[in-house]
Amino acid sequence: MNILFIDDDPCMLRGLRRALRPRKEEWNMRFEVGGHAGWQAFKRDPAQIVVTDLRMPDIDGLEVLRLIKAHKPETIRIVLSGFADLDVVIKSVHLAHQFMTKPCAQTDLIATLDRVANIANMLGENDMDDVAALDQLPACPAIYTEVTDLLLAGAEPAKIANTLEKDPAMSLLLLKVVNSAFVGLSRPVSTVSEAVFLLGTRMVRDIVLCAGAARSIGNVPTPVIESFQQHSLRVAQLVAAIAPRSIAHDARTAAFMHDLGSLFLWMSRPDQLTPLIERAHEQAIPLIELQRAAFHMTHADIGGFILGLWGLPRPVVNGVGAHHRPDPAASETMTVSTVLHIADALIHEISPPQPWSGFAQLDEDLITSLGLEDSVDRWRELALDKNNT
Repeated sequence: MNILFIDDDPCMLRGLRRALRPRKEEWNMRFEVGGHAGWQAFKRDPAQIVVTDLRMPDIDGLEVLRLIKAHKPETIRIVLSGFADLDVVIKSVHLAHQFMTKPCAQTDLIATLDRVANIANMLGENDMDDVAALDQLPACPAIYTEVTDLLLAGAEPAKIANTLEKDPAMSLLLLKVVNSAFVGLSRPVSTVSEAVFLLGTRMVRDIVLCAGAARSIGNVPTPVIESFQQHSLRVAQLVAAIAPRSIAHDARTAAFMHDLGSLFLWMSRPDQLTPLIERAHEQAIPLIELQRAAFHMTHADIGGFILGLWGLPRPVVNGVGAHHRPDPAASETMTVSTVLHIADALIHEISPPQPWSGFAQLDEDLITSLGLEDSVDRWRELALDKNNT
């Protein structure tokens, strides 16, 4: 694993070198002083992971991130900076996958690098490096207009959150920002309503405008996005009705995000994905089986990787990544992934085929292991209700 560290403070780089010495056998680490030297080093020998400061005198961190993203977009880009100006954070949202602040505990830095290095290895081994290049999703323009109008009218945070939750891409962006180290919270945030409350209307407005400017990036047709949003909303409503109270918030958030990997595939490999979806519909084969055979990964795997890369709460990440195949070891209790699997499968049963997704089948063995046979019929009725709303 090649990791490039860029900072204009030689003392900072020496400290990083000392802190990371235990990993020198696993990682090929380079340390460059200043943005210009860092960019030149990257051009000579691109790294899989870049960790950069933001405020540097020759070429600042934002420009370094732009250059690296343009030159090799699959590179995982991490900001490590003591500079936390709000405008700069907003501008770097679509340039960096992860944010960390100085001073950074050695254990936190190593844990973050371990996580992203594992993700980079798995993506590379499965020929899916381009997933890391897709760091934002298109969303329905009507959502931006509605949210902007609400913000300008001074609407209550709860009303703003209700509108934002209709748009998984916008929800993801808000959660990415609120869970970043720049916000400095002591605990993870997994609900949009709390994110709106904590970020405040000024920052929410900036994020909405920033995402609106990026609307043209991607090639997912608006009808696909709209059907994706409707399905996500119905699954989230059913999850809210059946999830145990202890996991309800994380499960509902995961429901809004559960098919994000499908949109990433739409943006990166539409020609390969479309025939798989058609075959899944025609032959009633779970799409994940066809994806695994074609890509060695599924849209659930990709969604989980991306959310983990961006630092979202672990229950949400695990729930999305495993929602088609919940962990059998956890089959004695309802987890985020099991609740999400049930809700998704039941909504798929009664919904028309979606252009971006395939057949999803309820795992009857999972239902039996959880002792939920008597609940399924009631949940099917609830699913029919949610599908008609």
